[in-house]
Amino acid sequence: MIRRILPAALLLPLLAVQPSVSREDQSAYSAQDFREICRLVSDERQDALSRQLAAVCMGYVSGFSEALIFGGETATSLGYCPPGDLGALQTVEVFVKYATEHPERLHEHRGHVLLDALRDAFPCEAEE
Repeated sequence: MIRRILPAALLLPLLAVQPSVSREDQSAYSAQDFREICRLVSDERQDALSRQLAAVCMGYVSGFSEALIFGGETATSLGYCPPGDLGALQTVEVFVKYATEHPERLHEHRGHVLLDALRDAFPCEAEE
C-alpha cells in the first residue's frame, strides 16, 4: 500500500504550482507566461515559490527536449539537432532569449515557441 501512496505524494507539490486553466483562459500555456517563469531559473534571489516555479520550467524543458531526442528521427525531422552535451539550463536560456527576441510570438503556446527556439539555436546541417 505504501508503494502506491508514495508516488502520489511525491507528485502533490508539482500539482500545487500548476495553474488551473479553463478553456477560455489558455494564457497559462503561453510563451509569455512561461518565459517569466523560466526567468526565475537564473534569479539568485528566489523565495520558495520562485524555486518551485523554476523547477517547473526546468522539468518542462527537460522533458520536452528529451522527448524529441529519444523520439529517434523526430528531432531531426523537425530540424532540431542538439549537441550531445546540451543541458536543461542552456535549453532554458535558449528559450528565454528567443522568446525575448520574438515578442510577436509570446501569445503562442509555449511548446511551439520552445521548439522554434531549439531549431533556431541548433539547426540540422544540410546534407550535401
